[in-house]
Amino acid sequence: MFDRVVAEQIFERMEKNPDGTSNIEEFIKVFLEADDILIHKIENADRFLRDYHRQRAEASSKLNDLRQTERLNSYGIMDGSNLTVQIQESHNLEGADFSPNPRYYVVAILEQQRHQTEVAPGASPAWNETLSFEVKTGLDDLKVSVISKDAQREETAGQIVIPISRLRDQQKIEEWFDLLDRNGAKTRGRIRLTLQWIHSRVKYLSDIIRKWDEHIKFQNEDKADYQRDLDALHEPFPSLRGGAYAPPSGPIAVSGLPNDERNAEAVSSRRPVYRSSDDQGQQQQQPDSKFLKWTVIAEYVHLALAILVCFDRAAFTDIIVPSYFLVQNFLKRLSVPKLTILLAMTGVAILFDIVWLGLYSKHWWSGFGDPEHGVQQGLKAFIVFLTWILLIGKVLKVFPLLMTVWTVGTLLPGWTQLVFCSGKRCRLNHLVSLKTCLLYTSPSPRDRQKSRMPSSA
Repeated sequence: MFDRVVAEQIFERMEKNPDGTSNIEEFIKVFLEADDILIHKIENADRFLRDYHRQRAEASSKLNDLRQTERLNSYGIMDGSNLTVQIQESHNLEGADFSPNPRYYVVAILEQQRHQTEVAPGASPAWNETLSFEVKTGLDDLKVSVISKDAQREETAGQIVIPISRLRDQQKIEEWFDLLDRNGAKTRGRIRLTLQWIHSRVKYLSDIIRKWDEHIKFQNEDKADYQRDLDALHEPFPSLRGGAYAPPSGPIAVSGLPNDERNAEAVSSRRPVYRSSDDQGQQQQQPDSKFLKWTVIAEYVHLALAILVCFDRAAFTDIIVPSYFLVQNFLKRLSVPKLTILLAMTGVAILFDIVWLGLYSKHWWSGFGDPEHGVQQGLKAFIVFLTWILLIGKVLKVFPLLMTVWTVGTLLPGWTQLVFCSGKRCRLNHLVSLKTCLLYTSPSPRDRQKSRMPSSA
C-alpha cells in the first residue's frame, strides 16, 4: 500500500483534467520523476561520501607521520610555526582627500619581525600581497599600519592591533578591520586581511579529521533519509520493493577543509541497477538479438569503407555513425533509444551520399581512363565507386539495424517505449500493472513528519 503522504504528493503534482481526474500515463510520469530525483540524490550522497572518506584518509596518513616528527617548544608551539597575513585592500583612508595622487603601503610587525608591502596608488588601494612571520612564543600581538607616502613625507593613515590569540584555532579568517588613529580613536578607513596561524600541524589535522567525521555522519543520515523515501515510493510495487538501490562500485577511501563547490560538480551519470526477486544477483545487460551481431559486422564494414572514402572526400558522418555504435556496443551500453538514434543518423548519412553523388559523381567520373587527367582523376573516380558501394551497404545495413530495434523493443508499443525506457533498465514495466489495480493509502508515522519527498526545483 502507498504511504499516504507520498501518495498525496504524487497526486498533487499530476496534471489534472478539467473534471479533476488524471490518467495512468501522468501518474507514471510523476512517479518516475520522483524516482529519478531520489536516485540522483543518493548518487550525490555516495559521491560526497567517497570524496570525504578519501580526504579523511589522506589527512589521517599525514597525521600519523607528523606525530612522529613534530616537536613543540616550551610555549607549546611547533618548530617552524608560521603566521601568514594576506594584505588585500583598503577603503576610505585618511589623507586621501588632501592629496591628488595618494599612495599607500602596509607595514606589519610581530615578534620583532617587520615586513611591508609595495606602494599602491589610490584612495582605496589594493595590494594582494602575503606576508609571513615565524612565531616562537605566541605572546605578542600583530600590529598592522597603513602608511601614506608622498614626495615630502610619510605618515600613518591608520593602524590595527590584532591579538594573535584570536588565531589559536588555526582556522583561516578573512575580515574587514576598522583602522584606528594614534590615539586609538576609530577612523573611517578600513582594511581587509586574511590571517592564519599554524602552531601545531598535529592539532590542525586532528581538527580537520573531526570535521570530516561530522560531514560523513551528516551525509550518511541524508542518504538514509533518501533511501527511506525511495523505499516508501516503491512500497506498492513488489518488483521494485524487492531490491534497493545499488551504488556504483569502487573503493571508498582527505587534505584541507571540505570544498562543497568541488563536490557539487557534475556527478556520475551512471544509472542505478535494480535487483528484484526474479533477477536477484544478476545485473541488467544491454539488449541482445541475432540481428545485433549482423549490425556489428555491418558497422565494421561501414567504418572501413568510410576511412577509404576520406582519402579524397570528407565523410565525417560516415565515421561518426559506426564509431558511435561500436563504442556503445563495446561498453555494453546499447539500448532501444540509442539504436533508434543510430537508425536516424544512418538515414541522414544515406541522404548525404545521395546528394553528394548527384552533385559530383558525373564530374568526377567523366575523366576516368583519360591519360591526360592522370592519377588524380583516377583517384576521384575510385572515390565515386566507393561511395556507391558505401551507399548500397548503408541501405542494406538498415534492415538488421531496424530488426534489432524491433526485436529488443517489444515491451511497449510506439513512441512511449522510447520515452520511458532508459539505457540500462526500463522501469516502466514494473508499473504497467497499475492499469488493472487500485491504489490504496493508509495512515503512517510519516503523516506526522515533515515531508522529504523531492522537488524538481
